[in-house]
Amino acid sequence: MEDPNERLKKLDELTNLFQSTGYNSAIGNQLRIMYSKLFAESVVFHQKSCFDFALKINFKIAESAKKTSNKYIECQALYGICECFRTKNELEECLKYCSQALELAEAENIAEIKSKSLNNLGLVYQEQGNYWKALSNLQAALKISKENNLLEDLILQIRNIGRYYHFVGDFQLSEEFLKLALDFSKRYRFPRVYASANNELAILYLISGRNKEAIRIYEKNLQYAIKIQDIMFEETCYNNLGTAYRQIGHLQKALENHKKALDIARNIGDKKEIATALNNIAVVYSYWGKNEPAYEMYIEVLKYVDEIGANYKRSGALLNLAATILHLNKNLDSDKSKDQEKHALELIEEAYNLSIKINDKRNTISALLMKINFFEDIVEKSNLIEYAYELASEMESIDLIISCLIIKSEIALEQSDILSATKYIDNAMDFSKKTGDRYSEASLNRIISIIHKNNGEYQKAYVKLKESIDIYEVLTSDIAAEGDRLSFRKSILATYSSMIGLLIEIYSNERKNEHLFDIIKYMEAIKSREIVDKLENESAHSIISCPDYRDLLLKEKEICSIINSIRYKVITQKDQTEVNSSRRELMMKENELRLIRVQIQEKCTDPSFLRISSEFNPSSFIDEVFKHENEAIIWYFLISDEKMNIIAIENETMQLFSEVDIDIRDLGKILQNLNKGIIKGENIERILDELSKYQGNLIDKELWEITLKKNLLIVIPWGIFHTLPWAITTKKDTYLGLEIPSVNANSIILLHSCIKKEVQNEKSKIIAIQNPNFNVPELNLIGAKVEINRISNLFAELLDRKESFIDILNEENATVENFKQKMKSNFDIIHFAGHGEFNAINPWISHLKFYSAESFTPFTATEISLNKFKISPLFILSACETGRERVRQGDELYGLKRGLYLANVNSVIATNWPLLDEIGPYFMPHFYRALISGASVVEALFTARNKIYQKESMTNLYDWGVYDLHGNPFKKFIFK
Repeated sequence: MEDPNERLKKLDELTNLFQSTGYNSAIGNQLRIMYSKLFAESVVFHQKSCFDFALKINFKIAESAKKTSNKYIECQALYGICECFRTKNELEECLKYCSQALELAEAENIAEIKSKSLNNLGLVYQEQGNYWKALSNLQAALKISKENNLLEDLILQIRNIGRYYHFVGDFQLSEEFLKLALDFSKRYRFPRVYASANNELAILYLISGRNKEAIRIYEKNLQYAIKIQDIMFEETCYNNLGTAYRQIGHLQKALENHKKALDIARNIGDKKEIATALNNIAVVYSYWGKNEPAYEMYIEVLKYVDEIGANYKRSGALLNLAATILHLNKNLDSDKSKDQEKHALELIEEAYNLSIKINDKRNTISALLMKINFFEDIVEKSNLIEYAYELASEMESIDLIISCLIIKSEIALEQSDILSATKYIDNAMDFSKKTGDRYSEASLNRIISIIHKNNGEYQKAYVKLKESIDIYEVLTSDIAAEGDRLSFRKSILATYSSMIGLLIEIYSNERKNEHLFDIIKYMEAIKSREIVDKLENESAHSIISCPDYRDLLLKEKEICSIINSIRYKVITQKDQTEVNSSRRELMMKENELRLIRVQIQEKCTDPSFLRISSEFNPSSFIDEVFKHENEAIIWYFLISDEKMNIIAIENETMQLFSEVDIDIRDLGKILQNLNKGIIKGENIERILDELSKYQGNLIDKELWEITLKKNLLIVIPWGIFHTLPWAITTKKDTYLGLEIPSVNANSIILLHSCIKKEVQNEKSKIIAIQNPNFNVPELNLIGAKVEINRISNLFAELLDRKESFIDILNEENATVENFKQKMKSNFDIIHFAGHGEFNAINPWISHLKFYSAESFTPFTATEISLNKFKISPLFILSACETGRERVRQGDELYGLKRGLYLANVNSVIATNWPLLDEIGPYFMPHFYRALISGASVVEALFTARNKIYQKESMTNLYDWGVYDLHGNPFKKFIFK
C-alpha cells in the first residue's frame, strides 16, 4: 500500500501543476482521483483514532481545493476537519471549522454539507450545554435534508433529535423520535442507521429500567453486525451489552462482553476503542470490588489515551484512577494512606483543570463532586457543590443533577437544616421518577428516611425505608445469576441495616412485638437467601438442568483431585525446593478452580428467586417450632451500630436483649488464635476457655436464666457468630451445652424447611462409612474403626441380632462410587467416620475423603448437592472440621453443610474443629443408645455430651464440645 505521505506530496505536485498550467482536464481528473483516495484514507485513520493524520489529510485537501477553486471539495474537507475535532471532543475547534464549512456550503448551495454541518453544530452545542442552539440547529438540518430528499441524513437527524430529548430527560419524546428513525430506516433500507437508532433506543430503555428490552435490542444488533461482518459495529455491540449487563448487576457477563470488545479493538489496532474497552473492564472490576485489577486497567487506559491525544477520555480516566486509589487506600496504614490521598487529589485536580480547558462539563462536575470529599469546611463544600449544581443544571443532565442534590441534602443535614435537605431530596426524587431510575429512587428513599428519623418521625422513616427495600427486592429478583445477586445484595445491605436499626429504636420506645417480627422479617430478607430460595421453592436442582453444568462439574472434580494430590506432596516431600514448586502449582490450580466455579455460578443460573420483604410473615415459620416443643427458646442474633442484640423468641412472646458492645476484631483475634493453636497443637484448651467466657459475656444474665429453664435452645447467629461453638458458652460456672439441648440454624426459613421436609422409613436404616483412608498411614484412623464397631455391637446388644440395621462400607469398600450406589436406597442415617476437610478459600470444594488406591477421592460439597436423597436423612460427620463454613455477604454460608442441605439432608451433626481419634468411639455409642430409646436427635446429642463429660471424664471443652447439631432438632427414628 502506498504511503499516505507520498500521496500528499503528489497532491501538492498536482495542485501546483494545475495552478501553473491553468485548466487541464487530465490533471483535473488526476486531482479528483487523488481527493477521493485521500478522503477514503482520512476516514480509515479517523476510525482507527489516528486523528492527527486524518486532520493532516483534510487540511491538505482543503488547502489544495482552495488553490484550485474547487469549492465542493473544500467544503467536504472542512466538514472532515470538523468531524475529527468533534470526535476528539475539541469542541471549540469543531465549532470553528463547522461554521466555515456551513458558510461555504450556503454560499455554494451544497445542501448535503449544509445539512451535515448544522447537524454537527447541534451535537456540539448539546455537549456544551447550549440546548436551545442544539435543538434549533438539529431541526434546521432536518429541514434541509427533508427538502433535498437526503434520506440517510434525514433519518440520522431524526435519531439525533431523539438522542437530544433523551439527553435533556424527556424520555417520551425521545422514544417517539427514535422509533420514527427506526421506522424510516427499515422502510428505506438503511440497515446501519436502523442498528444505530436501535442502540440509542436500548440506552434509553436501560436508563428507564426496561433492562430486558435493552438487552434484547443489543443482542439483535450484535447478530446483525456479525452477519454483515461489520467489525467496528460488532465491537460497539459487545461494549453496549457489557454496559447493559453491568447496570443490572450481571458482572461476569459484563466482563465477558467487554473483553470481546477489547479483543476486536486490539485486532484492528483501534487505540481509541482499546482505551474504551479497557475502561469498561476497569469499571466492572470496580463494581465488583476488585480494585487491584481495576487500578492496573486504568493505568493502561491512560497510556492509550495519551497516545491518541484524547483529552476528553484522559480526564475521565484520571477520575476513575483517583477513585480506585481511594478504595485501595482503606487497607493501608495511616502514613501510606495520607500519601495516597494526596496522590488521588492531585489526579482529581489534573482532571478538573483538563476538563475545564476542553469545556468538558460532565467531567468538570464529576471532579467537583470528588473534591468535596477532601474538605471539612462547610462553606468550601457548599461553594463547590453550588458550582457543580449550576453546571449540571446548564447541561440538564439528570443523573448529575440527582448526585448534586443528594450532596446538597447531606451538607444541609450537617448544618441541621432539615427543611433545605428535604427540599433537595424531593427535587432529586422527582428527577429519578421522571427517568425511571429505580436504583436512585431507592437510595433517595433511604436518605428521606434518615431525615424523618432525625426528626423523630419513626413511622414516616419506616415507610420510606420499606419503599426502598421493596424496590431493591424487585431489582434483585431480575438478576438471574447467583454470584451477581450476591454482589448486588452486598451493595444494598446498608439499607436493610438501617431498617433493622430503626425498628430497634421503635421497639425501644413502644415495646410492641410486631416490631420484633418486622426485624426478623427484614433480617430474613437478606439472610441465607440463596439456599433458602432453592429449598423453599423445591428448586435445589434447577441449576443442574443447565447443559454446561455437568461438564463444569467434571472439570471441578478433576482439578479438585489434582489439588489434593499436590497437597499430599507438600506434606510428604522433604526437599524444600520441591515443596515450594508444589505450592506454586497448588496456587495455580486453585485459581483455575475459582474461575470454573465462577462459570458454574454465572452460566448455570437459577431463575427462581423468593421476594419476601412485602409478603413474608415470620409467625407461621416460628409457630412450627413451638408445635414440636412448647418449651423451646430461640436466640435470634442481630448486630446494629456495633452492638449485639438477641431477640429471645418464646411461645407467644418475644423480648429484645440488646446494647451489648462488641468489637468484631477482638473476636476475630480469638478465632485466629484458635485456628493457629489447632494447627500447631498448642494452647487449645486455654484459647477455648477464653472463647467460652467471651461468649458468656455476650449473653444477658436474665436471658441466660430464662434459657436454662427451657427444654430446647435454637441458636440463629449472624455473620462471624456462625463460626462460634455456642455449646461451650459458660456463665456462672455452667456450660450451655451441658445444661440444655441446643441446635444451630442459619435462618428461620431454613430451619422451617428442615423441619417440614421430614420423610422417614417405617424402620430406620443406617449406612456407615468406616475409616476409608486406612491405606494412607497419615490418614489411617484406628478410632473410626472402633467407633463403627461399637455402634454395630450396640445394635446387636439392644435389638434383635437377626435384624440388620447398619450397612457398613469399610476401608477399601468405602469408595465414592459404592457410596453413591448405596444412596439410591433409602437410609435414615448416614454416619461418616473418616476424614473431612474445610477449604476456607474455596468452600465449595470442602470435602469428605473416600477410599482410593493411591490416597483418597474427595467427595466435594458441590458433588454432594448433586446426589439428592429420596428421604431426609440425618448426616453424622464424625470427621474433622466438617461444621465450619465461610460466611458471605447476606449471611450466605458455604461449606459441606450447604451441599448436604441441597442434597435433601435435614439434620447434620458436624464438628467444630479437628476430631481426636479417641472421642468418637466413646461419644457415638452414648448418642445411639439414646436414639434407640426414642430420644430426638437433639436430646440424644445432649445426652451424649453429658455422658462423656460425667461418665467418661472427658471434661475438656475440646472433647465434649466438638460435635454440634444443625437443622431439624426434632428428628426421631424407629428401631424395631
